[in-house]
Amino acid sequence: MDNKDVVACLEQKRKEIFVTWEARVRDKLPVARPFDSLALTNSLPELYDGIIKTLTSQDPKKYFEEVEKEIGKKHGYERSRLKGYDLNHIIEEYQILRQVIFESVRKCCPLDSESADVILDAITIGIRNATYEFIRIRTELLSQAQLRAENALTAKSVFLT
Repeated sequence: MDNKDVVACLEQKRKEIFVTWEARVRDKLPVARPFDSLALTNSLPELYDGIIKTLTSQDPKKYFEEVEKEIGKKHGYERSRLKGYDLNHIIEEYQILRQVIFESVRKCCPLDSESADVILDAITIGIRNATYEFIRIRTELLSQAQLRAENALTAKSVFLT
């Protein structure tokens, strides 16, 4: 796989890509507006670096399999803790990232199908893992709240008897 131009473009356009991504996310998702840049981008730079590492790896498929389980988990975890965020917001963030990456790369150089597949796979796996983690944490928080409510009701009935 010869994707040196794509990798060079991704490395060169990194800052621009995240600035554009952040502006679009803030424009499209009002829920994201109150958060500072660091909280908003969260772990997406790690995903971006993973794309570059996969593209430069001797065996991209093997490298990707090694990191696949972690891609997006941190992002989903952090988003589950933010008031107002839901699954649609997470998916939209990843879709915007894909759009911005593809637009930026296509301005620099031709985007070959193998490189496009790596980018799409990383984003798709990021969405899958982020949404799974988001649901896992939100379910856990809901269970904890339910248990606290049940304990409060039990304590109230013990007090009243």
